[in-house]
Amino acid sequence: MSKYFTPKHIAILGIFIFVIFSTTALLLVKGYLDDRNEIEMTKVKTEKDNKDRIYVASQKDACLSVYKQESSKFNNVRSWRYDADNDSCVIVYKDTIKKTETQCTEEFTDKDTGKFYTYKGVFTDYLNCREGQFERSY
Repeated sequence: MSKYFTPKHIAILGIFIFVIFSTTALLLVKGYLDDRNEIEMTKVKTEKDNKDRIYVASQKDACLSVYKQESSKFNNVRSWRYDADNDSCVIVYKDTIKKTETQCTEEFTDKDTGKFYTYKGVFTDYLNCREGQFERSY
């Protein structure tokens, strides 16, 4: 045995080398597992997105059928759209009596405060009033 390296030095060096290799191995395994987890999450997200697309497409087909059915019954049907946020079919009809700008403004203004209503979709409703049309959700 060398006078420079005692058994104590060799043991410390062995422990140091073991810790370095163990840490490196753990980091490699962790990176591998993280990559596998990310791949699995991407796969799940892709499958969910595909299911969502298929669902929306089927809802649009159903909405088109409602539009065609309403068009066959009424002569004032203008258009349709699928509202994904509310999961509903919206059919737009021409109003039989077109309101004036003043009437529409009064309809969408709070009588007490004099302020325009702020519920979700109020602007669309107001524009429909101005255009002489209204919407119904199915």
